[in-house]
Amino acid sequence: ELRSNGIESGSIIESLDAARERLNECLANCVQPTTEIATEDIQPPSDIENYCVRLGNGTTERFVCDAAYTDGITDVVELSQFMAQVGHESINFRAVEENLNYSEGALERVFSSYFGPGKENAAEYARNPEKIANYVYADENRRSPLGNNNPGDGFRYRGRGYIQLTGKANYRAISRAIGVDVVENPDYLTTPEGATESALWYWKN
Repeated sequence: ELRSNGIESGSIIESLDAARERLNECLANCVQPTTEIATEDIQPPSDIENYCVRLGNGTTERFVCDAAYTDGITDVVELSQFMAQVGHESINFRAVEENLNYSEGALERVFSSYFGPGKENAAEYARNPEKIANYVYADENRRSPLGNNNPGDGFRYRGRGYIQLTGKANYRAISRAIGVDVVENPDYLTTPEGATESALWYWKN
């Protein structure tokens, strides 16, 4: 694959070696502290009581973290894992709705089971999020169903929330869990409350 893109593996190895040499040189010549710091004075951020506080007041991260702690994620390792996962899925808590605006090439890479030689023509779907979702998320086209068995369900129940909850079956299940009908009102999952509740529900289930 590297060679097909005009990149020789040897050049990558040489670049990595050069980078290591520069790093080692930097470490060898860095200014060292003039005073020693006692290791017992260094407190690792492991106490659960202050974990969320460190995220600052009024931030989305703090809102999600406090909600997770209140909902029962009181182990600092699990809480940090949860925050890392939902932060990654939502692009640092900025994306609450799946972006399906894929180019032809991206469709063939991301949804290779659906597009490419002998499959659907990606060019006919490129840059059309609704058409893409209604094809790749429709139960009739999937090995693992999502509960999307009516026309338009794929796009209507696309990924939403901080964990990108997808599929009508999941929307039904979380509706029962949180007491809000997100099947009829899917955009609730794009609100801070809904995005957080869906992430916590999916994490625990």
